[in-house]
Amino acid sequence: MDASVSATSRTILSILGDSSVLAGGPNPDTSVYIVNAPTALTGITGIRIELLEDGSLPDNSRGRAINGNFVLYLSRFRSA
Repeated sequence: MDASVSATSRTILSILGDSSVLAGGPNPDTSVYIVNAPTALTGITGIRIELLEDGSLPDNSRGRAINGNFVLYLSRFRSA
């Protein structure tokens, strides 16, 4: 099963050719990003979120804020 992404507040998430995810569309004050990444791995004890610079973002940065910042406020992870 392939990974899927979605977001609230009309944010558009796109999975790029290198399997990274790029946010676009309206830039609301807050948005919830949902990433579904099925795996057969067991015993997972952590994940890593890596922010990549992109030329479509302000100041070629990693975030969509006017100054290029990205804020991760709350994260929840679930295994099924």
